[in-house]
Amino acid sequence: MSGIAWAVTAIGAVIVITRGPLIFAPEATLDFYRRLFGSVGRMRSLGVAMAGMGVALVATAEGTEGTAASLVNALGLILGAVAILFVALPSVMQAFYESMLEAIADVARVLGVVAVGFGLFLMWFGVTAL
Repeated sequence: MSGIAWAVTAIGAVIVITRGPLIFAPEATLDFYRRLFGSVGRMRSLGVAMAGMGVALVATAEGTEGTAASLVNALGLILGAVAILFVALPSVMQAFYESMLEAIADVARVLGVVAVGFGLFLMWFGVTAL
């Protein structure tokens, strides 16, 4: 498997792992997310972790041609930009994510099913097509 295939498969696995609990325990999962985004220090730590993932994605796509490599590169750049927001403006990002969690509270289970389906598709695509 190429580096791009590994990256796409890993992204799919992360989506399945992080959104799967929404299917079985949506309220508890949303409470966990609220605690996860609960302090400025945690927001900045998540920003640093996201920056590392963004750098890894950009490095994986570097020197590789094709649409998949371009998409992985773009995802890494977007992740890096969001990471900068997490580190520079943690209070604003906290308010944004809190409002987002409130908005999806009623349809969290459906969103979990859709996200897990998309994650499984990415895993399949990374393993078989790339």
